[in-house]
Amino acid sequence: MNATRLQTFWLSALLGLFGGAAPVGASVLLTTHDLPPYSFKGRNGQPEGLAVQVALCAFAQMNIAARIEFYPWKRAQLMVEKGEAVGFLAASQASSRDEFAVLSAAIAPQQWVWFQLQSHPLKPGTTDFKTQAQTSSFLGANMQDWLQDEGYRTTAAPRLNSMLLEMLRHGRIDALLANRLVMEKLLKEEQPSQPPLRATLALDKPLGIYVSKRFLSSQNSNFMPRLDAAIARC
Repeated sequence: MNATRLQTFWLSALLGLFGGAAPVGASVLLTTHDLPPYSFKGRNGQPEGLAVQVALCAFAQMNIAARIEFYPWKRAQLMVEKGEAVGFLAASQASSRDEFAVLSAAIAPQQWVWFQLQSHPLKPGTTDFKTQAQTSSFLGANMQDWLQDEGYRTTAAPRLNSMLLEMLRHGRIDALLANRLVMEKLLKEEQPSQPPLRATLALDKPLGIYVSKRFLSSQNSNFMPRLDAAIARC
């Protein structure tokens, strides 16, 4: 088999295996979800956002044409786990994700923040809050898993942060745990008549790109160090 035919064979095999993933110099599929200001569709329908810009810049510096597609967050991660995409963004570290993917260097800052009605008597950080407050985040979020792992009282998680905020406003939960920038943007879009919320910092959890271990097994061992270096330049 000559060199050209051999290259074509392996490219076709990898495209089939990773649902659009390809070696350096070709194209890869990254999944994300609607999470302004980190990732959202612009007026022309193209992916935009703080995390999207850094991800596209980093892969371009590696001579890889990355395309980003939007899905519900839980599905976006499952696609990478099943080998249907190369990576998902923007995500914070979680042991469940570490099982099938490797997290890159940070592409955007993130703070996990408790939001409550200002009149609520329970305060985050107290024993009463942890044992009595009904809490939630959104479906597929690392935050929801963290709440359960840490022993907080949780309820069924909605699909969107906007639904989560509505649950808080209607008294279905005592506190929500959310990304500060995401929730603050939603609050600015609310009617001015809505009462202000109390915000309390929970954790600093930077966001990165989770890259499939299955994909990495087909690449040189320096792929992630090169990606991290490219992120630093962006």
